[in-house]
Amino acid sequence: MDGAGRAPPDDVGSVPGFDVFVEAMADPQHEQHPDLMRWFGRPFDPEMIEEDEIRKGIEKLGPSPNPRQSRGRKET
Repeated sequence: MDGAGRAPPDDVGSVPGFDVFVEAMADPQHEQHPDLMRWFGRPFDPEMIEEDEIRKGIEKLGPSPNPRQSRGRKET
């Protein structure tokens, strides 16, 4: 599995809000860093892809269809 980067957390705001979030989380001296760490609960790496979380989300969607069978028709 591969990706271009990590998705923003829920409720972080729009693109400018995510930009501030990433900047503040990366800089312990940023004035919003302590509040955002309390809110998010852990460090945030925008390059890290949470493969386990993605797989869990995909599994919740249900089993993948069998590509060898067409809908409603038997294979001959």
